[in-house]
Amino acid sequence: MKRKIFISTLICLIVLVMSTNVHALKLVLDAGHGGSDSGAIYNGVYEKNINLRIALNLREYLSDYENVEVILTRDNDTFAEVFDKAMVARINSADLFISLHTNDTEGTGNGAEAFVSANTSLPKYNEQTTALANKILQNLSALGLENRGVKTKQIRTENGDFYYRNPDGTTADADWYGIIRYAMRGCKMDYGEIIYGQYNDIRDGSGVPTILVEHCFINGDFEYINSEEDLRKLAEADGKAIVDYYGLKKKSVDTNISLTANSTDINSGDQVTVNVNSSTALGAYEVSIVDDGGLNFVTSSGQEGSGGQLITGSSTSGVNDLATFTFEAPDTTLDKTYNVKIKVSKMETPNNNPVYEKEATITINAKGREAKTQFVGEIKNEKLPNTGLGFLLGNKSDILDGSDLKATYSDSIIEKDGTEITENTQFVTGDIVDIDGTNYILIIYGDGNKDGKISILDTSTVISEIRGKKQLDDVQKIALDVTKEGKISVLDSTKIINVIRGKSEFLSLLN
Repeated sequence: MKRKIFISTLICLIVLVMSTNVHALKLVLDAGHGGSDSGAIYNGVYEKNINLRIALNLREYLSDYENVEVILTRDNDTFAEVFDKAMVARINSADLFISLHTNDTEGTGNGAEAFVSANTSLPKYNEQTTALANKILQNLSALGLENRGVKTKQIRTENGDFYYRNPDGTTADADWYGIIRYAMRGCKMDYGEIIYGQYNDIRDGSGVPTILVEHCFINGDFEYINSEEDLRKLAEADGKAIVDYYGLKKKSVDTNISLTANSTDINSGDQVTVNVNSSTALGAYEVSIVDDGGLNFVTSSGQEGSGGQLITGSSTSGVNDLATFTFEAPDTTLDKTYNVKIKVSKMETPNNNPVYEKEATITINAKGREAKTQFVGEIKNEKLPNTGLGFLLGNKSDILDGSDLKATYSDSIIEKDGTEITENTQFVTGDIVDIDGTNYILIIYGDGNKDGKISILDTSTVISEIRGKKQLDDVQKIALDVTKEGKISVLDSTKIINVIRGKSEFLSLLN
């Protein structure tokens, strides 16, 4: 008798999202060079390591400020092509891209300098980056470094690379440095072979403002990079300029508010208990439900206000349980998602005005009582031991978490290629999975070469498709289109690379 698998479960994914009314600055930092590309070398010190330490220290410095999100192109000693790094800024729609470097010269040079785009079609490309770069150089100069100024450099050849053609036939020459040029208009892989003037016209605002900072010369200014404390000072010089230019405010309190649920096995009619916690003492506070998401509110702990939804209290020490809310999971459609918003306000005493207010969102994925069969097969990939994989069941478009393969109905018989699935079954893109007599094609997002792994070979397959050097079948095309744009582009390649490097979980590619 064929083995039947019955797992009645509810997946409760809790995601904490803190939002404010102020647009958060999205900043991408590039630690120049890395991996096989050492950059400048002097006295046994590699530029790639200096740049990385500056980037990490800068991220830490900015973590003390509100409304700023910092993304790194690398946080370890890895290599990436310049256009891949620039595409990280473009994919994330960064407000600013800063490439961090240490200068080099055959002789002995001294001082700090910065490069920005020469294009003046929009203020953000040249005018605003120049203003910020000048602040950075002024701070570096305060440390004793010579200020060599903010500069531009363009490609100037008869058939040079350019951003757009002017009405009079002249061209807006592209920037010399690839990290600036690719952040401005994308890379050549976006457009196949370059036909001058036919790729992105950056006057539409799609370019990402970029500053390349040469903090000092690795040989002539070695005293400024000779210790971790020296590198921290360079990072702080950058950070103080960013804080001043954008008017960032330091976090007044630790706003690490977390939500947890009492169970990961919830069916219709079950009670869901949500705890609101803070890792620090907040003093006087209020917690309230902004949106119950359609769940049936039952009870709450603490001092209740109107409707039992407002809780007040005082948190003075340790890890604090601020409030508890209980909801009843309704008898409803399978796999329905409920979003519950809870607001935490720190109150100013004695006038009891809010010092800050933060909204936390908890997402509950609940099932009805008719449980689906769920089977956990295995994708063996030693390079990605903790990476979630996205699956698509042909004709059903089910995106699943991890290696969970959900059957369509309960009490299902599941077979792969005519053989009943066991817990050690391995899947590859293109496998035929039979569920109760209906065949589906299994697709592992990112697995373009259909070997059951997400690796650099898949990015090569992306490039081959873009350049028209390889004909892919439909299964491969669906697997590689992780951005769901209906086409394969460098955006897919860059996202896959980020997963390989451990920069993101695979499910984030599909959001």
